[in-house]
Amino acid sequence: MYFKMDYLSFIESKKAEFIEDLKKILSYPSVNGEKTEGAPFGVEVRKCLDETLNIAKRMGFKTFVVNDAVGVVEYGNSDDYVASLTHLDVVPAGDGWDSDPFVARIDGDKIYARGAIDDKGPAIASLYSLYAIKELGVGIGKKIRVLFGTNEEEGSNDMPLYLSKEKPPIYAFSPDAEFPVIHSEKGMVFVRISWDIDQGNDGIIIEEITGGTKANVVPNKAYAVLKNADKNVISEILKTIESEKPFKWTVRYDEKVYVECIGKSSHAAHPELGLNAIMGLFEFLSKLPLNIKAKKVIDWLATYIDSETDAKKFGIFCEDKYGKLTFNVGIVSFKDKTLSLDINYRTPVTLDYDAINEKFVQIIEKTGAKVEFLLKDRPLFYPEDHFLVRTLLEVYRKYVNSNTPPLSIGGGTYSKHIPNTVSFGPLFEGEEDLCHQANEFARIPDLIKCSAIYAEALTKLSNF
Repeated sequence: MYFKMDYLSFIESKKAEFIEDLKKILSYPSVNGEKTEGAPFGVEVRKCLDETLNIAKRMGFKTFVVNDAVGVVEYGNSDDYVASLTHLDVVPAGDGWDSDPFVARIDGDKIYARGAIDDKGPAIASLYSLYAIKELGVGIGKKIRVLFGTNEEEGSNDMPLYLSKEKPPIYAFSPDAEFPVIHSEKGMVFVRISWDIDQGNDGIIIEEITGGTKANVVPNKAYAVLKNADKNVISEILKTIESEKPFKWTVRYDEKVYVECIGKSSHAAHPELGLNAIMGLFEFLSKLPLNIKAKKVIDWLATYIDSETDAKKFGIFCEDKYGKLTFNVGIVSFKDKTLSLDINYRTPVTLDYDAINEKFVQIIEKTGAKVEFLLKDRPLFYPEDHFLVRTLLEVYRKYVNSNTPPLSIGGGTYSKHIPNTVSFGPLFEGEEDLCHQANEFARIPDLIKCSAIYAEALTKLSNF
């Protein structure tokens, strides 16, 4: 027998089922892929969505899919609704894992897998919060939905598809950031810059540069293939760099020379937690006697971007009371005479977003590069005394003894794409964030507590 509002006890009693359901959806390598019929963001993420909705059907919920892009689990009958907005797509696993990233591994109270904390763990926590509300017979006013998106990591293109058929929630939260509650998110820019470089036959020739997986991930590996390179020259340069910077290097000498730089991955919202292998490689390349056309560009990159994560040398650094600009070179490609970089930078929430972007373009175009903006998201800002922010903070403090005020973050969530939404958890204060990194994990007791917090939050918003 449970007390009417004893969400935590109920969810803890379902812990074994909770873990098994989470392990099921973690087994899908739901990285966004090629569009196919019924799966606009790839087959694997659609399979993961279908599995998640099958779990919800087992719990007795009504489910449906909007435009093949967003799964809906619904409880209640009103026209208006409140919601939790989660996502099932993940970034690529990358290297450095101690176990298969798509086979959940439990070690103590941690569950390891790609998506464990971003965002499949919180997705299951949200589903079980709705399950608790239903099974405990808690009275609700407006109906409640848990939404399962499939394209958050690649620009949230699923949300316009959802809103083309469904009206937005009255209030909602996205369990895809941190506690206590997020009242603002930085502006987001994904941009590709490229140079046409004809190296001719003088000096060391760069045949290829490759590195990174996503612009919003600090790359942990990058490599170059060199022609006409002297072994002794390369060895001396690497000795110098190794004494100055904590990169690791792998070199293979043959007719050509293969040089790999190894750094450390992190989420691009916190690039200072990583070590950018692409920029480490450019530092190495800048010390070589390259063809003059290639050297001019590479020297500029090594000098004005370097390994900085705040763009001070580059020239667009700025900050407000909520945070500073962050800057990450996430992908590099040099093939067929074209050198391109995919960059993700994030702008302070109260500063002039358009002016920062204009300054970026001016700086880049002076180097002779082309600029292509791949994605632009304006900052999100809710005052700290906004009803939604205050309500979620109140619920959180019922479960956690904390006086921490609402936060501003560099990460981008569905909150920017659905009205009346802020981010709420799942990462508790002081917990290590391995989002987008190797050996990503979530603490099972924290997911259980999240689920109880989300149940209370959804109930409170529903009855407003």
